[in-house]
Amino acid sequence: MEYIRDFIIHTEDGKAHYDKEKLDLILKCLHNETLLQETSKKIYVGVDPLYLYINYFNKLKSLFDLKINIIELGFGEFPIMSFLIDHEQTILNHGHITAYDAVSQPYNKLDIDLSWQTPIAPLGNIHYKFSRLNRNTILPNYDLIFGIKTCSGLTEIIRLANRDKKDFFLVPCDCYPPEFVNYLYNIAKEGTNNDSEIIIDDSFSKEYPILARRKKSKTPNL
Repeated sequence: MEYIRDFIIHTEDGKAHYDKEKLDLILKCLHNETLLQETSKKIYVGVDPLYLYINYFNKLKSLFDLKINIIELGFGEFPIMSFLIDHEQTILNHGHITAYDAVSQPYNKLDIDLSWQTPIAPLGNIHYKFSRLNRNTILPNYDLIFGIKTCSGLTEIIRLANRDKKDFFLVPCDCYPPEFVNYLYNIAKEGTNNDSEIIIDDSFSKEYPILARRKKSKTPNL
């Protein structure tokens, strides 16, 4: 079994980057279900198999136009979702992804404590922010904020989206009781008007469904 966090290669000039061969393999899995199933038996993102995040990415892509400015909260040991979004935005030649995480740190930081902090190497056009979010955080310009299996910051994601009148997409970590989703839903309702819709999608998990909000599509008058 391999973990994406271990795919860092050191160069002679002292810099670090992720193994391109491994990253290309992950991207090939986006369009090859058989390869995805085979690769998911070998490659894990944190404690979860790769296919889980591929599925969440495809769901995110089906709900939102990715040619926008996006914020991820809590990317953990490897920013797999930001990586996939950045790849898509590069193809579209539009949009930007900013990834927040307070536990991870830049790989070249000298005082990194490896016992609890994960080193993160540069990756594509992802703009890293190694800090936490709270309701007073001043964010870069964005259209969508999301978190996948996030342990902390779930309420912040929704409250910030409410404050800024933005879309969101989140999947709670199973460290919370399942009924916590109802609490998050009620917070989301406070900031949802008639122009937006709240989506609960339990196709991947009945206990911890996707909770999202997006603007309703406008049908032109005929």
